[in-house]
Amino acid sequence: MIFNYEGWKKKASSPSLGGKFGNLTFLSLIFPLPKGKCWARFKCDCGKTTVKNLYYVKSGNTRSCGCLYKGTGPTQWTDEQWRNRLKNLPKDAKGCILWDGYTNPKGYGQAGYKGKVMLSHRLAYHLFKDPVPTTKLVCHSCDNPSCVNPDHLFLGSPSQNSADMVSKGRSIRGEKNPHSRLTWEKVKKIRTIPRSHLSRDVASEYGVSEETIRLIRKGTTWKEKEQAND
Repeated sequence: MIFNYEGWKKKASSPSLGGKFGNLTFLSLIFPLPKGKCWARFKCDCGKTTVKNLYYVKSGNTRSCGCLYKGTGPTQWTDEQWRNRLKNLPKDAKGCILWDGYTNPKGYGQAGYKGKVMLSHRLAYHLFKDPVPTTKLVCHSCDNPSCVNPDHLFLGSPSQNSADMVSKGRSIRGEKNPHSRLTWEKVKKIRTIPRSHLSRDVASEYGVSEETIRLIRKGTTWKEKEQAND
């Protein structure tokens, strides 16, 4: 039997060269494939080149070469190492310094800092300005959740953050939200897709996160009663 490599490659939907997944940067697919699994070569932020299962990396289950759990990765970095990491991140035309690691479904970056998971913009404020009180939120003046530019960050209370969301139109739900990638028509189609279709595959088709699809299927978001207000 001849192995259909091109067919597998299309099915695997491999990321483009340089695609970022947590601490891993995609380098290349591996051929021949060990034991028929979807393996790829990645460069970890710690500097090590590693081979990982592509599906586990794309789903977010694998985020490093293993250094995050061995005491040699970013979770064990000094503050100075973290400052250098953030300073070397790309900057867009608006001056936003864009986090290139893992982001949660809301678009906020997450980082492993001294053994704990921390939102990347809170980490940036902590490192470049002052420690963040537990009662305070770190807000974005640029309205870009993945931005870690200290000049774009300010402290605020939950009520101040809510007021900021309203003033910028981010409290609008459903298809009225200008940032939404979905419409009620698309959501209804998603809910008709059999559960045998994995959430990650559906998410890829609609250009949203896997968590977004899970919440839609559970009815947690895009509730039918909200449609009347759209």
